[in-house]
Amino acid sequence: MLQDIDADYLRVWGHTRDLIDLHTRIYQRITDPTLTGSQLSNMGLCHYRVSKYPRAIELLNEALAIARDIGDRQLECTVRGNLGSCRCCMGYFQEAIELHHQTLDIARVIEYRQLEGIELGNLGTCHFSLGDYPKAIDLHGQTVAVAREIGYRQLEGEEIGYLGLCHLGLGEHERARELLTDALDIAREVGDRYDEANEINYLARNYLASGDPHRAAELFGQAMDLTVSTCDIEPAVEARSGWARAQLQLGNPVAALAVAAPEHEPPYPTEEPAMRLLAGLALLELDHVNESARAFGDAVTAADTLLGLADSNVAALQARALALSGLTVATRDTTRATATVAAFTRARAVTHAAGIAAETRRLLEIIASHDKSGLLIDVTSSQDLLWSRHARIGGSSARPAAGRPTASRYAQR
Repeated sequence: MLQDIDADYLRVWGHTRDLIDLHTRIYQRITDPTLTGSQLSNMGLCHYRVSKYPRAIELLNEALAIARDIGDRQLECTVRGNLGSCRCCMGYFQEAIELHHQTLDIARVIEYRQLEGIELGNLGTCHFSLGDYPKAIDLHGQTVAVAREIGYRQLEGEEIGYLGLCHLGLGEHERARELLTDALDIAREVGDRYDEANEINYLARNYLASGDPHRAAELFGQAMDLTVSTCDIEPAVEARSGWARAQLQLGNPVAALAVAAPEHEPPYPTEEPAMRLLAGLALLELDHVNESARAFGDAVTAADTLLGLADSNVAALQARALALSGLTVATRDTTRATATVAAFTRARAVTHAAGIAAETRRLLEIIASHDKSGLLIDVTSSQDLLWSRHARIGGSSARPAAGRPTASRYAQR
């Protein structure tokens, strides 16, 4: 009975923690290997949704072993793809790409079209996180085509949303808003509250980038309210991060700190550097200089951890460069200014998209407003030059960049 109501009902409606409790009650009590494999896979997905990735990986590996033992290629394919999604959320993008390619190959051999579409989208998400927008747009576009061909409305909406996010990163706000509005309509149509929260977050980002922080804050607030009832960690943390950015832009550092402080942050590894950075910015605005320096230092450490897993992680590169800027101002250490310039140079080697340049510039302006000693003159000059260049050429580049990474899509059986 639980198999019948898990993926299409309770999980879609956001009852993930209730599902974990139900799955736990029957864990290791099923004797049929096929049912056991499916149950372990579903239980792993539930842990994935609440950001318990190590436990999710344990359960999925158990399911994978069973799938191989009984020769169930469809289950093996599904589980392998979900393992890739877990690794993506933990920042292991190259490993995730390998797993998703393996899954895609199997899905095509066994003619599993639904999973083929999901894995194309998962690969798009990974390339998005690594700054390869053209590849990401191509893969997400292929997924939309597959979803429409097989009538998978839920997947179609998710992937349209990812296309919108790509255009947002490129600074194409009107096109992004069209796509994201369509994606939100589909999420509400199919009753997918997890994706509804994600699309509201993405739309809010678009309003923030377009210069309307009030509307952005309103939408981020809606997403936060929605995730309270669903307990889904990814959209919850991204809503908090976005709301903090909007409040900083509105000149409300106390409100920003209320959601960006570490004690309020659920575990979501790929967003940790940004959250630490935002806490540092809020503390700097409040003139808590020593505390802000500690927060900026934590942001650098968190970013370095992620960059050790994938050195082209766009969000980590952006957060690291900005956090070093904050440390330079907070400590008035001239040696840090040199490291900051090097960090922005490293980030620019991967990130040239107009949307990312503009977002970086907005946050850097907040930090630079506290730079009484002029330590960031070289940094701000180089960023102003980059901004002017991309304002002229419309954000094109040899290798455009991504925004903050989002989780991979998962497959369900």
